[in-house]
Amino acid sequence: MASWLTLSIAGGAGADTKPLYSIESVRAHFYYQGSGTFSDSDLFDPALVLRNTIGGAGDAKEPSGAVLVLVKMSGSFLAETKGRIELDASADGQKFPHQSIPLNTLFSEAGTVTAPFLIYDSPCWPLTLEIRLVGVSAKPVSVTRTIPFRCGE
Repeated sequence: MASWLTLSIAGGAGADTKPLYSIESVRAHFYYQGSGTFSDSDLFDPALVLRNTIGGAGDAKEPSGAVLVLVKMSGSFLAETKGRIELDASADGQKFPHQSIPLNTLFSEAGTVTAPFLIYDSPCWPLTLEIRLVGVSAKPVSVTRTIPFRCGE
């Protein structure tokens, strides 16, 4: 299920109302350190079993100690683009290191880019992701998603 959050920055009457920047979707995948590969399954799929994945249980195909988060955005991503995409993650009160990517490092003439983030230490508790697109307007574009990890017998 894709998360949609759109920020519209438009002029007065008759102006183009297409949003300048938006977060189109957020996907997450297991990183399998033993094989150096990523899972095909999106961890936001509610049908997945995300229990004891650090040891390779549940729907993890092998032990997974990290999560790849992919944030797809639309807008203008040229060399002079200002702003950044940020990610803060937490699980059961534990905060993971803040991550930030300058938008001018995600050059694309296509009008969309996907920013990659890697979160180390797959938790045994639901992992909450707070994603913000900042510096593109007076008010940040943001979305919050949770991956329902669990551990136990």
